[in-house]
Amino acid sequence: MRIPSFVKLPKHRTFNYVPRYYNPQKEELNKIIRNAELGIPQKQANKQKNINYYFSQKRAGNKQTLLLRIIVFSTIILMLVALYYIFDVIKFVF
Repeated sequence: MRIPSFVKLPKHRTFNYVPRYYNPQKEELNKIIRNAELGIPQKQANKQKNINYYFSQKRAGNKQTLLLRIIVFSTIILMLVALYYIFDVIKFVF
């Protein structure tokens, strides 16, 4: 037997997801045919690939830059700690 309540609980939802088949070779062929129909030379169509390559290389460079920043920052911290101890020893001697 169910106890009546004032709060209405939401029911679970279902989704009608139908996965689509993706064929990259067919997409590339359709892109070449579309460019040929529009009269765009193949070299200009490949320009997009070059732009994507540039940005992927830029992201890879960002990782190297981050590593370099971490190394420089840690070196500066180590130098400051060393200077602190050196001046502390000098202050103790005088």
